[in-house]
Order: sequence, then C-alpha cells, then structure tokens
Amino acid sequence: MSRRSANAEDWTVLLCIDPNEQAVMSRILTGAGYRPVIVSTLDERLQDMDWTAVKAVILDIDLPLSVNPTIRELSLRTPAKPLLCVSRERFHPELKESFLKHIYACLTKPVDPEELLYWLKSIEEDRSDVSAGKSTRPPAEE
Repeated sequence: MSRRSANAEDWTVLLCIDPNEQAVMSRILTGAGYRPVIVSTLDERLQDMDWTAVKAVILDIDLPLSVNPTIRELSLRTPAKPLLCVSRERFHPELKESFLKHIYACLTKPVDPEELLYWLKSIEEDRSDVSAGKSTRPPAEE
C-alpha cells in the first residue's frame, strides 16, 4: 500500500486497536472516505509513514501497553496529529496529564460510528480554523 496520498487529509492510523474492532472501525472509516492504516506497535510501519497524509491517530488505551509513555512517544513522533483514544472505561484519572496535553478526545467502546465521524469532522474544522488564523481550543494548562 502506498503511503503517499493525493489528498493530504485522508489517512487515519489505527494504532494498537483490538483485532475484534479493527474490521468495524476500518469499515466505518472506509465508508466515510478515509483510508485506515492498521498498526500493531509504535515501530511497525511508523518510520516510513508519510505523516503529512495522516488526519488522526486512534489508539486503544485498554490494550496492555504503557499508556502514558506510549502517548508521550506518539506525540513526539507526530506532534501536530490529533490523538483519539478508545476505551471501555469512561474515566481515566491516571491519564490526566495525557488528556490535558495530548489527547483530542476519548471514545467509548464499542465505538459509535456517528461519534467517530463527528470527531474526525471536528478535527477538520479545527484545522480549517487554525489555517484561517482562528484559535478554537483554549491552550492546555502548563
């Protein structure tokens, strides 16, 4: 699969997504015109990924990985890419810092297709506002 895209906004990376949910989320994204890239680890295919073509990264925070360090590393690799998380839990007090600094939104499982597409549309609108010189989000607390 080519990592280059004619439209620089149509790739969505599904990172460490539970295998049972990969197919469902891929169908949702494909049906809405996005091209999902499924990645099982941070190192798999991320070195040669064309990050200019990525709209968002979706990370499953229920899987057994060190979530805070993974989120920080991902943010360092992809500083301008919104991070959407998916989880069975509604609250993650242990991820307070990550939510303040790195996470755009957290969706509950099973992912509602309308909610996922809403957040992707919000990302598009935020990018349009930023490129037009508008700030739509308050700055994160230091």
